[in-house]
Amino acid sequence: MVNLQYHWSRTLLFQPFLQPGTSVRLSVASILAAEAGKNPLDDLASVCDLANKSALDAATCIVSIFDRFRTESGLRRIDNMAIQIAYAAGKVFLLELERHPNSILDSHGPHWGVLQCIKILSDIGATWPAAVTSAGRLGELLRGTPGNNAVFPSLIN
Repeated sequence: MVNLQYHWSRTLLFQPFLQPGTSVRLSVASILAAEAGKNPLDDLASVCDLANKSALDAATCIVSIFDRFRTESGLRRIDNMAIQIAYAAGKVFLLELERHPNSILDSHGPHWGVLQCIKILSDIGATWPAAVTSAGRLGELLRGTPGNNAVFPSLIN
């Protein structure tokens, strides 16, 4: 569980920089434009790129750890904090899917990651009913992503 919390904290740490659009970059650039000789967009763009890479890596690790939990002892015995962790990982995958809508066809891309998080939450829902609600919300968000015309598998009861 400590390993899950570590990767969860990585997603939360970079969360302010995981904006899918450029609105954050422009508002910060307009505030910092008075600083002479420096382009604030370059600095912020590199921080956003690092945040995207780190958060996606952490979300992938979270799914992997949950898979180990599932095979070793099952997700019915897991703490309710796992609901927030799986949901946060799913949101990171959703943001990545918004940034790269063509990656929906990747076998282990962000679309797969969201589906895995929905499945994890559904399994946790056998013990913690709030997990089923979170799985449903991730499913709704996934249906609303651009380019998501694929058939949505029935993972939620």
